[in-house]
Amino acid sequence: MKNPISDFEQEPAQEDTNLIADFTLPRILLIAENIRVIEPILSALKDDGLPVMLAHGYPAGIEHWSEHRQPIVLIDVPRLEEVEPAIDTAVAIKRRDPAQFIGYLADNTLHTSGLTGDALFPRSSTRLPTLLRTHLVAPGGNPPSFWG
Repeated sequence: MKNPISDFEQEPAQEDTNLIADFTLPRILLIAENIRVIEPILSALKDDGLPVMLAHGYPAGIEHWSEHRQPIVLIDVPRLEEVEPAIDTAVAIKRRDPAQFIGYLADNTLHTSGLTGDALFPRSSTRLPTLLRTHLVAPGGNPPSFWG
């Protein structure tokens, strides 16, 4: 009997550096209510090599975090109406782990809306990857202690 695998010529896999996550960076959980709205930001983070998982909805984000405990949680807040549920999500996670890093993604108009967390980032697919890398890399280029 012929070995079906040996019938194929195997070529070395081509690496696409744009699709390989940078494992020197922490895993990120992105929590968003609206997948269509967050898609450009999610794509930009992944294209930059950041290891991102998406949770659709605030309750699903809490559940996903409870199972996987990503070192970084980013909560998308695209509208004023979502400020309170986003804060409730952050508080639920912080109750379980007060040291958990939580950042919000919000437009400039929401920066004074009472969002409290470890960081507030702009909802910009062009700026966010660089800002995350700059903010999350400790002096000397070493990852902060919460990176695990």
